[in-house]
Amino acid sequence: MQAKEYIASNQFLNATESLVAYYDATVMRSSREAAILTSERFIYYRDGETIALKLRDIKIIGHHIDKFNGDAIKIWVDSKNNFEFWIPEFRNAKSFHKQIMQAWKKAKK
Repeated sequence: MQAKEYIASNQFLNATESLVAYYDATVMRSSREAAILTSERFIYYRDGETIALKLRDIKIIGHHIDKFNGDAIKIWVDSKNNFEFWIPEFRNAKSFHKQIMQAWKKAKK
């Protein structure tokens, strides 16, 4: 299933959002685990559970590279709520990081 098809069929986007970036974390690209970046939210879907964070509510986005796991992107909403996910270097990690930083800065304006 293509990313846009998967996102539409699961109704991840609301009427005012547009898709910015998508990362399927599964080896077979089954979309059972995915990071979805929209113009308004960061959404992480895994095993039927969804975490959705409004970009404007995010306080900090951290990034570091681990030679074994790839790029780690950590998102803080407040001192108690944060979320971290990894993207292997060969799966366009730098591109996703760049897109989330741009969308976040735009949402903060």
